[in-house]
Amino acid sequence: RLRAARYDLVLVDLHMPDMDGRTLVRRMRAAGHATPVVILSGLAPAEVDAAVRDLQAVGAVHKPFEVEALVAAVQQALPPDPGPAAAPRRS
Repeated sequence: RLRAARYDLVLVDLHMPDMDGRTLVRRMRAAGHATPVVILSGLAPAEVDAAVRDLQAVGAVHKPFEVEALVAAVQQALPPDPGPAAAPRRS
């Protein structure tokens, strides 16, 4: 899916079935994808911090998490929303 689509953000759990999050992100980076990544994990904070650095992720959310923590991580990872385009002014 990563080859065929463009994503604004990838949320990845370090422990996923079939392919762990580390492998997924490494494959993304090797394929040239610079998509921002936020890691979700229940590992110890030091381990998650190391994964963020190693995988060039923009942040992490520790599980279990509050919705506000996830929202904050996503907002930090994405560029600010420019809002609706200003309508042209008529004289």
